[in-house]
This record gives sequence, C-alpha cells and structure tokens, in this order.
Amino acid sequence: MVTQLEIDIYGYFRKMGRFLYDNTGGKSGQRRVLFFLSREGSMSQRELQSLLDVKSSSLSEMITKMENAGLIKKTRSKKDQRVILLSLSEKGKKEADRECDELNYITEHLFSCLSKQEEQDIYRFLEKLNTHWEQLKHDEVFHFVERER
Repeated sequence: MVTQLEIDIYGYFRKMGRFLYDNTGGKSGQRRVLFFLSREGSMSQRELQSLLDVKSSSLSEMITKMENAGLIKKTRSKKDQRVILLSLSEKGKKEADRECDELNYITEHLFSCLSKQEEQDIYRFLEKLNTHWEQLKHDEVFHFVERER
C-alpha cells in the first residue's frame, strides 16, 4: 500500500522537475549535448546517445536542430570513414562556455539553502534511488506504462 509520505515525495519530485524545466531554460538536452561535446571534443552519435541515455530518434532531432543553428558540425572519422563524428563549431564552443557558466550560477543558487552535509546526504539518497529506478526500467509495470503513451 502506498503511503501518504510516498505520494508527497513523488509530488515533490514532479514539482522539482517542473521547476528545473521552467526555470533553467527548458532545453537541458541541448545543454547536455554542448557539455559532453565540449568535454570530449568529438564523438559518434551512438557514443553521445549512450552518455545522454536518450532515444536515437530524440537525439537525431536535437542534432539536426543544433546543426542547423550552427552549434555542431559533422565530420567523417579518419579511422573509419563510415563513422560520422559530432563536434562543436566555434559558435557551439562559445555557447557551451556560456551555458556552463550559467549552469554553475544556477546550481550554486539552487542548493544554497543546504549545508555541505545535507548535500552529501541528498546525493546518497538520490544515487540509491537512481540505481533502483534504473533496475525498474526492466519491470513489466513500467513497460505497460510506456506502451500506453
């Protein structure tokens, strides 16, 4: 039986997710692409998909938009001509730096009400939940929910 506390916790996760979406630009997917390409230099779309943990179709759409905006460029791998590598354009590098600075500023303010110990405690709890939820991806209850969408 689900407890009221569990319902309240779930509600807080939804509110926090909505807050982050509404108040941090709403394009966290693009921000994450910029971050990983900035950090790694270049990588294949498959490697990026694995890091981002997103569907191939979602990433393809995002890559197309970012390429059209002049943020990323595609080049063939010198090691394997069949592989297309993604990297940041000069405009993309500037945008990645700007996004990183903005995210650091936002993150500092998001957690300013917490002590370092509270941050560590929350991190531990979230890490535990994340591990558990990753295992739940294979639970048939969640596959049913996915099919219904």
